[in-house]
Amino acid sequence: MIDHTNRACSELQTKSAIEANQNRIDLMFWQHLGALLVPIPGYAWPLTAAHPAIRQPILNSPAKLLQTLVDYATALFDNEVRFYPNEPGLEHRLAVLGTKVTKKVLKTLAELEATGRKRHLSLERHGVPQRHVIETIGNAIITRITRRMSQVETTNTPHHQPEIAGQLPQPTVATESKNTPEVRDAAPKPSRLSSMIECPSAARKLEKFLSEKGISPAEFAIRAQTTDRTLRSFRKTGRVRRDIFGNIAKVMGTNSAKLLIN
Repeated sequence: MIDHTNRACSELQTKSAIEANQNRIDLMFWQHLGALLVPIPGYAWPLTAAHPAIRQPILNSPAKLLQTLVDYATALFDNEVRFYPNEPGLEHRLAVLGTKVTKKVLKTLAELEATGRKRHLSLERHGVPQRHVIETIGNAIITRITRRMSQVETTNTPHHQPEIAGQLPQPTVATESKNTPEVRDAAPKPSRLSSMIECPSAARKLEKFLSEKGISPAEFAIRAQTTDRTLRSFRKTGRVRRDIFGNIAKVMGTNSAKLLIN
């Protein structure tokens, strides 16, 4: 019998540990990012006209800003992912976590920018567009996901249920009766809906979409809550899990049914 009380306590302890570490990470990187705020032109040197010698150039550091954001995102990701068990659907859960982490980093960036501008300081002066931030963080998280899945494949031996081609359930033999009509063809049971979708034409539509919109595969994978490896496989084979196919269609501004139409 499952002890639901103990399980609930264990889940609460896990969430508490994640939350405590996340707060420490947020505080640390708020300070790191705050140190990268630079003066907004026009407010940086109010005494420049009277004392031109004190004027100094604004030192932009786009690479350092990006690296700090990547460190922030991966710290948040690693803090939570260590509690994820190796079970079916892990790769999808990791992709969802990656999306959540990316959104949190962007939210922190926006909040810090708003706070800094009240003091005439900005992070935008480093010249790093949000699209580049998303792509860089996405690539870092995808590397983390790929590494975790490689570890799972190495340490765990998959258990596959053997499939026997042509194996059918044995028919029930009924006793003959003069009053019972002979049933020759029984209606087949509806087949189970496959968890995979194979549609090469949809993969070609995705290629066209990426080209026209100028979206990188890594950025699209994050938006579709999947990994770059899974997306690359779909673009090559046209085969992907049904739930991920739905996410791909949604990001493309359509639905699964329309995307399946040639």
